[in-house]
Amino acid sequence: MREQVEKNVWNIAFGCTLFLILFVFFTQVHPLVPYDGDDWVNMSSFRVALPKWHAWNPIKVLPEISFPIAGYIAAYFVTPIVGDYVRSIVLVSAFYVCSIVLLYLFLFKKILEKNVGLSEFACALITVLFLIAHFVILKKTGANSQYLLGSTNLTCFYHYTVPGILNLCLVEYFMLNEFSLKSFMEKNMITKSIVLLGIYLAIFSNVLHSIIFIAAVMAYLILEYWKELLCPNCWKALIKENYFWLGIVLVWLVSLVFEMSGGRAHGIGRDLMQLPIKQTMLTFWGASKSFNSFLLAGIFILLVLFAYWLHKKRLTSEVVKIVRFQCLQLVVAIGILIIYLVLVCAKASPGYIGRGDVLVGPLGLLLIAIFLASSAIIKKHTKLVLVLPIALLVFSVEAMSPKSAYAESTMNRVNPRICYAIDNDLINQIVSADKAGKTEMILVVPKGDDRDNWPHPMYMGGNISRTLYRHGIITQPLKITIKPDTKMNEKYHIAIPK
Repeated sequence: MREQVEKNVWNIAFGCTLFLILFVFFTQVHPLVPYDGDDWVNMSSFRVALPKWHAWNPIKVLPEISFPIAGYIAAYFVTPIVGDYVRSIVLVSAFYVCSIVLLYLFLFKKILEKNVGLSEFACALITVLFLIAHFVILKKTGANSQYLLGSTNLTCFYHYTVPGILNLCLVEYFMLNEFSLKSFMEKNMITKSIVLLGIYLAIFSNVLHSIIFIAAVMAYLILEYWKELLCPNCWKALIKENYFWLGIVLVWLVSLVFEMSGGRAHGIGRDLMQLPIKQTMLTFWGASKSFNSFLLAGIFILLVLFAYWLHKKRLTSEVVKIVRFQCLQLVVAIGILIIYLVLVCAKASPGYIGRGDVLVGPLGLLLIAIFLASSAIIKKHTKLVLVLPIALLVFSVEAMSPKSAYAESTMNRVNPRICYAIDNDLINQIVSADKAGKTEMILVVPKGDDRDNWPHPMYMGGNISRTLYRHGIITQPLKITIKPDTKMNEKYHIAIPK
């Protein structure tokens, strides 16, 4: 009893420490500040919590309900306490992102404890190393570096980063029970309902990320039942035994049909034969060449050691069987995922496949496999735990190295503090007009691009007015005309597009 209490206290303290570090990162170091036109429209625009045929984004249930919910919580629960509307949005968004990342880390730690059987100390150190690897793997010299837990703006955190991490969480959850349907069905009703909700939100989140969990399911079925798959007479029994997994895959396929009906998909309008697949593959190859060489060298060494260890020792323990199968499952899933991403990104835009918030899928699975394999080696050679603190120090210094700063999660990589100041400037203009009883106003914004003045587009007037009205910042919607002014750029030291 006492041991269990101490373990729970340790886990709570460890989780709170990780959460605090992440929260400081996303509120102080690289704050999640709203800034552009997408942020202002998506922050208060709800949709039905079901896939919607012919909508612009038919299946984006998770991002298009979570962002507005966060906006309302920030406006009506946090702003009265903090006294700062924009700051409240930062705090709520950071809390949301940190919570899903913490779940991701917690499930990974549970895999190490249950499937590998490592000590609490070893699991904690490896989990921290696992987290740091998400910041190091894309870190390069001489330019703003992406990181797997980052994105290009606040909207994309809700639309890309969180859906990606949620799908990875589902992969980890079912890895805990070796994708055993029997084990899942033995869970209580509360657990099963929460997991099914997670699966629903993961599938109906983002077409680039819903494949992550599905790829792991497909990989499991291929590896576990490859003989039956080659025997048509076995298919009926196979379907009966795996109705749950096949049902999930079927729902995912339905989600793709919904997505193809959407305005965005029709707007792209490329046939299969016209897809720039070669360009997409080159973009992916270019992104892979920028992977951190320091981490890649470490991964290569670990893979060689793991392969040698499995071959030379000819180990048959239960731990080795589980780890070997799950690492192979993850590798197959990565292969499925990359093929899918190449096709979808070729359809949407080849540049997507080079983004950190898209690569979080294949690279997240890769990191799980690498650290799982490493943990199995440590389980066999327990003295290797002694070098983990050294590895933690080396990784931490690499992550914090000033040779390359992490890219800001704002459009055009504008400093978040400048974005914060501009946000308040725009809000003050609107609030002043509202207090003066005006129904129309001209909103002065920084000069953007020559197409539509992005990131403060000419069409954002109605969006920011509706959001501020719905959040109780102004008393009535205003008709807002956007007026770009280079003096705003000079005031806030933003480059003026040429």
